[in-house]
This record gives sequence, structure tokens and C-alpha cells, in this order.
Amino acid sequence: MKVNPSRLPVVVGGLLDVDCSEDIIKNLILVVRGQFSTDELVEENLLILTAIKADRTRVMEYINRLDNYDAPDIANIAINSQLYEEAFAIFKKFDVNTSAIQVLIDHVGNLDRAYEFAER
Repeated sequence: MKVNPSRLPVVVGGLLDVDCSEDIIKNLILVVRGQFSTDELVEENLLILTAIKADRTRVMEYINRLDNYDAPDIANIAINSQLYEEAFAIFKKFDVNTSAIQVLIDHVGNLDRAYEFAER
């Protein structure tokens, strides 16, 4: 049985909504990889999104280790999940400096840090 790639976001979204574990999502990625060709963007997005929902302690690790994810969307999801340092790290890593400063001002509430970052 082949999996329709366009259905993947629906399946993953459903699993995240019911708080499935990170291991279940990782296994899903392995199954999906065997069924059809996925690119790194999809896999890395899934890993980070799963960590945001299931194991927030791993989000920063994934942000720092992975390079092929949809940075602006993931950063905004991190903000909505109150993971402000993680959102800042994403924006900083991908040189979206205005957004990084905005996170420091609006969400972290640290004007000194925002000023220092802006000077660099």
C-alpha cells in the first residue's frame, strides 16, 4: 500500500493533536521514507514540530543540529508555543536579524540583549 504524500501533514497533525510520543513520529517518518521519497525539509520539520509538542527539552538541540527546515514557520510555531529562546535561535541561525530582535523585545522582554544583538 502506497501512502499519498499530500496526506502526510494531516496524519502528523493528527498524531501531534493527540500528543503522540516523539518515538511514534520518528517511526512514522521511517515508514514514510520507505513508502515514498521525502526530502530533508519534511523530515526535519516533523522532528522539530514533534519535539515542540512532545519533548520541549529537545527543541533547541534540533534547532542547532539541523539545517534543512522551514525556519520562519518553525520559529513562529515556537513563539506560539512560548519557546522564545528557541525562536530567537532559529532567527539568529538563519540571519533573520530583525525578527530575532523582535523576539527579544516582544517576548523575552530584554532590551539590553536586543540592543547588544543589534550592534553585532
